[in-house]
Parts: sequence; structure tokens; C-alpha cells
Amino acid sequence: MIALLASLRHRRTLTLILSTASLVSPLISTPLHILMTSPHRHALAASAAPVEGGDTSRPKPRRRRRGGRGKGTPGNDIRARMRPPNSPTQGDGRGMMPPSGPDGKVSVAVIGGGVAGLSCARHLCDSGAFRCTVFDTGRLRAGGRCSSRIPGPPRDEGTPLARLGYPVDHAAQILSVSDEEGDWARQVAAWQEEGSVVAFPPGGVAEISADGLIEVAASAGTKMYRGSAEGGMGAIPLSLLRQAQNLGAIVEQDVWVSPNGGVRREGGGWTVKGKGRTKETFDRLVIAHNGKCADRLMSKTPAKGLHSLLRTDFRNKIPAHGGKRMTLNSIYSLTVVVETGEAGQSAVAEALRSTTGGDTAVADGIMSLFIKNHPSLRFLTCATRKYGRDAKDDHAEVWTVLSSPTFATKYKGPQENLPLETVQNVTNLLLRATEQSLGLDEGRINPIDSRLQLWGAAVPLNVWTGKGDVDGFLYDHEFGAGCCGDWLVEPSIRGAWESGQRLAQWMAKVEETGLGKGLESLNVGLPGNGGHFVASKGAAEDGIGALGSEEGASK
Repeated sequence: MIALLASLRHRRTLTLILSTASLVSPLISTPLHILMTSPHRHALAASAAPVEGGDTSRPKPRRRRRGGRGKGTPGNDIRARMRPPNSPTQGDGRGMMPPSGPDGKVSVAVIGGGVAGLSCARHLCDSGAFRCTVFDTGRLRAGGRCSSRIPGPPRDEGTPLARLGYPVDHAAQILSVSDEEGDWARQVAAWQEEGSVVAFPPGGVAEISADGLIEVAASAGTKMYRGSAEGGMGAIPLSLLRQAQNLGAIVEQDVWVSPNGGVRREGGGWTVKGKGRTKETFDRLVIAHNGKCADRLMSKTPAKGLHSLLRTDFRNKIPAHGGKRMTLNSIYSLTVVVETGEAGQSAVAEALRSTTGGDTAVADGIMSLFIKNHPSLRFLTCATRKYGRDAKDDHAEVWTVLSSPTFATKYKGPQENLPLETVQNVTNLLLRATEQSLGLDEGRINPIDSRLQLWGAAVPLNVWTGKGDVDGFLYDHEFGAGCCGDWLVEPSIRGAWESGQRLAQWMAKVEETGLGKGLESLNVGLPGNGGHFVASKGAAEDGIGALGSEEGASK
């Protein structure tokens, strides 16, 4: 998932974010070993389903009927008549499990370790009422939409990209915040204080307009940030992970929860089974990612309303009315290493000097550039400049270019395994497009190393908005299941973080309110309660994010 230039009503914020739902050909890197809490096995609740693998050869004993009001009616079971409304049940999986752990806390499985999932886990644990386990597919570390290639120990062997001593952001690139954004502004300030994000210097972010002129991107009351020199934008989810773990959350890393039966509703609770792992039982479930996997994860569960909103289309544009399904586009991300000349500048850097009329101070200060003058491109950024590395030392610069969704759709390949022919063709086309955008002769950008990634499920082009004052997440009280993600607030890092926070706060309110309250009053965002998809204006125009007032635009 990319989301770019996101904002709140009446104020502008800037965020660039790219989904990792369909990462292909990841950048080669030396693993950064992160201590994770050992996998925790929750004790099965008393109302869990029967043990699998039991003897099924003998016929089951017939249950004695009570009363005479017909088979299958509540009147046949005195326990059903005594059970309070909405209390946990055994047979149909309806009703929520009460806290099953010895500590009296509610156990929650969070599927997805990106910004939304980690934000939700952190806020759930902070409430004191929940024990959270986050299941993340990341092989090296959590991160989702904010994953970065983080360097390992210095080494001399391998390709130029493998030897880099600084981060490369192949997903999220820029984060911004308005001075007036409350909890989000306080969170960004905390990240800045701990060094997870660093403010861009004046002129660090610019735009090349349709006529080829470069202008500094600026907005009154908006501050723009990049990641840390140690972790890039990946430092943001790693900070959330540490916060969540310090509050007791468990993160199970490199775990594949199969869309085919990996999540099941059993005995009033939820079971989660990762590949090669023992099945675990939880009281509540949070889905913190989207795309086909999220759709399939919930397709065979009884939470039909929640599942209906996870069905996904993949297109590069949507109708003006917002469409009928969540719609994601695709983006190519190309990272190249280009040599610098005797003056210590690459061909890209020289082109920026030329485009700015020879203003060296302006040109050399540009770290990230929005591209408006070429239909195949949307963004260009320099990891070397962003993270304080002096290019003259390595005689090379590292640049990443992001394609337009239209380009990615036209040249899209099988994302799990891009054919070599497709990689070579797309790489060549993106390099030629970059030269054309910057006014360079063909062949001037001649990389010594490159990595191409296809993000098949990149940016949400629409946002689901529910009916009522409470919004920004989904919650099915009947089954104790929720969903969070940027597609429920706005396509941005802020949208993902805030969706996770809102869901956690609502779940804490539900536990405080009690299980016996009416279902309808505690459901949020489900189709039966009203709601519709709204086109993200910025994402529809640029394919890489939200520019202008996004949240609440439909209300």
C-alpha cells in the first residue's frame, strides 16, 4: 500500500506510504536481528471446540430432550433459558467469550504487524484490559507499510545495494503532521524526541510541475519528516512494536496465517494457526491488513458483515462515487545505485541543478521530489541524501523512483515471481521515463545496481465511511471481531495509526460497558448500519495518496 500527501479537514498533512501486501523481489539485506518475545501459547478457554483428531468412529450419544417445544429451540435446554442475552454460546459461535486468561484480561489476536496492527495492539495493551498477540509475516521485522531495508554489519562482498551502510525506504517515504492534530501530533513529537523520525530541512521536499519547473513543497502549519538514519521509515513501526511489547504484547514474527482455515470461529472464541505452529485460541480478533488475504481469512467465518467489506478490487482508478468495494491500485518501486562523477554528483543530481537554473543550494538540498510532468512516474527520492551519507565517499548515490498506477497496470507481471524479461523491460522503461522527466539524454542514468519491486496491492483508492459519529474502523460485537487500516480513515500513515487507535479505544469501551449490552449499539461500520465507499481525491488523481481534506469529506 503508497499513500501520499494525506490531510485532515481544514489542514494539510503529508504522508507517503506504500502497502506491503504484495511485496515482490525484496531488497537483499543483511538481517537486523530483533529480539522478539518467544511465542506464547494461550490456555484453551473452557468453551473451546472439541480437540481435533478425536475418535469419530462411534456414533455420538443422543442428547435427552427437555420440554416439548420442538427440536433445536431454546426451550429444550434449561441452560439456554438461564443464559443472559448475548452471553457466549457453544454451538453456533455467536456471542463473545468472556476473558479466558488467569489474569482476567481479554486475549486478542491481531493479524498484521504494520502501523495499524501495532498501533491497535499498543493501545489495547495500554488500556490494561487486554493481552495481545500480533501475527506478522515479515521475515526480518515488523513494519507493513513502513518497511525499509535496514543495513546489517559493514561488509565488502555482495552487490552495491547489499553493501550499503544506510537505510533504503522502498515503501513509506515521507510523514507529515499539522500543528493542530492532537493525538497524532503528540505521537509524531514522541517519535522525533526518541529519534525515530527526523524533520526534513527547508527545501528537502520539492515538486517538478507539469511544465518541468521545480518548486519547493511547503504548506503553512505542516511539518515534514523522514525516518531515522539507523532504521529509515521502518523506525516508526519498530517504535510501535517496542511500545506494545513493553506493555505486554507478544509479536510472533515470520508467521504465515493461511487464508484457508488459518482463522476460525470456534466455541465462542477465535483460533489462529500459523504455518507449522500450534493452534492458539483467543477471545477477540483484529484484522489489520487488507487485500485478497484478508478477504480469504474471513470468508468462512460467521462475521459476514465484516467480511463483506474486505472484498477487494484491483484497479488504477475508481468511479467518482467511490465504487462498491475496497479498491487498491498497483505501483512499481525501482531502486538504483548510480555512480557520481568527478564533481561528486550523479547524472540525476546534475539534472536537478540544471532544472533549478543552476541554483546549487536548492538543487543539492532536494531529498524527495514529486513528479507531475510524466505519466509513468509519481515520485523520486534519494536515500543517500535523506540519511546523511556523503555520496562522495562511496562514489555513488541511491535513488528510488515510484511509478504511476497506470504504468504498473500496463506492465504488471505475476507479483510473486516477476519474470526476468519483465524486470529488465520495466527497469529500462522507468529509467528512460526518469531521464525524460529531468531533461536528460537517453542512457545518462546507467545504474551499477538495481532492484525492482511490484506492489500489487499498493494504495487504497477509496475509504469506507460508516454511518454515525463513530468511524474509522469496523467492529462486530456479536463475534468479537474488528478491523483497522488506512482504508478506514485516509490512505496514509496517520490513517493507519489512527484507525488502530480508534478500534482499540472502542474495544476497551465495549469491555467496560459489558457483554450483555445490545449488539446494534456496539457495532461500528458494518454494512447493515449504513455507510459507503468514498473516493480518495488525491489517490484518484495521483494514484499515490490523498491530497486535500480527506477524512469526513462525505459526511
